[in-house]
Amino acid sequence: MKSLIVFLMLVALALPLFAGAQSEAAAPEQASISFNHWIGPEKWAKELDVWTAEFQQENPEINVRIEMIPWAGYWGKLQTAMAANMEADVMQMSGGYSDKFVAQNRLLELDSYLNQEGLSFENFYPAALQEVVFGGKMYSLPFGVGKGSAFYFNKTLLDQNGLGYPDNNWSFEDVIEMGQKITKDTDGDGKNDQWGFWITNRTDSWPIIWASGGQILNEDKTKCMLDQPEAIEGLQFMKDLIHKYKISPTPAQLEGIGDFFMTGKLVSRTVGEHYISKYSAIENFEWDFTVWPKLKNRRAPDVFVGGNQHAISANTEYPDQAWKFVYWMTLKHMENSITYGLGTPTLKEIAERIITPDVTTYRLMEQIADGHSLDFHPNWGEMVDIYQSIIPLMFNDEISVEEAAKTLTKRIDATLETF
Repeated sequence: MKSLIVFLMLVALALPLFAGAQSEAAAPEQASISFNHWIGPEKWAKELDVWTAEFQQENPEINVRIEMIPWAGYWGKLQTAMAANMEADVMQMSGGYSDKFVAQNRLLELDSYLNQEGLSFENFYPAALQEVVFGGKMYSLPFGVGKGSAFYFNKTLLDQNGLGYPDNNWSFEDVIEMGQKITKDTDGDGKNDQWGFWITNRTDSWPIIWASGGQILNEDKTKCMLDQPEAIEGLQFMKDLIHKYKISPTPAQLEGIGDFFMTGKLVSRTVGEHYISKYSAIENFEWDFTVWPKLKNRRAPDVFVGGNQHAISANTEYPDQAWKFVYWMTLKHMENSITYGLGTPTLKEIAERIITPDVTTYRLMEQIADGHSLDFHPNWGEMVDIYQSIIPLMFNDEISVEEAAKTLTKRIDATLETF
């Protein structure tokens, strides 16, 4: 009897331990995922920490380790990590690299997850998909698309010359007509010092090439297309604005001036929507902006997707949890896009809800439907430097359009081959 009592006491003592062990074994494993992001504006960077903590509070089964990396070292570190199969589960991605990583099978295909959320490509602005969809499959989830460059105009000069303001129905024929009425010599020295339009050597002139039916790079970004007839037609039109229609100054005439629009001696130009903030400091004349003019009955403004996208590593141990985080974080970015300047939400439903008529850039919304994503490439900087060094020679009439196209193609091709 004594032995039985001792046995029962031992069983009673062991039961809580056994139950605890069972409970511990039944507890779900916490998935730990890493998130790499390059360092952006300080306010946004701080908010990322807050948003990540909020996600973890709502999803305690997922632990997120966030690492902010300076832009200058981001891509080198990411490629080194990929070579060792040690990249983060979730990565901020750029269109300059995503197609290469897709070709190397480094990014997770997201279509099934998209369908799981009841979404399809039709829910997104087409321009937002140009840097994230390859072979009909999505490999990064974009959260913001910039509305690209706008058409800025000097209202004061137009008023002084009795001319109406540009609107979204304008074409480049209207720009030329207006420019020829405005361009003149105002100080009597025999040289024009007031101009109707400013065609620059910046990438914001690329929409003229696209509207002409040309391309900067081919679809897989392995070949420059500026020597093709359609692109040459666009380049010729740019040069004609200076030498045929005579409404734009040459680079040589503006040497040392800086932003010519701010002098008050220029009626119109195209440049990025971020210049709205810069030009708000102008006090000596009234100005406004509208959408790009049409060329050949087509408007093809540049739009910016860039780094506003998130991708998941194909090697992640926790793809479902990584998607849950990416989708949650992407929606968070979209809902806060105006506050942090993250571009227009890529999902039409959210964009149409928060980009209301009282938002400054509302009038540029229609550009997204016509927009063309900039041809980002890992060697983007070198490619742009080449473009901006050759185009002024063409604008100054030092080389022909054909020679410029041939030189640009040869030098940009060499740059593309180095990646």
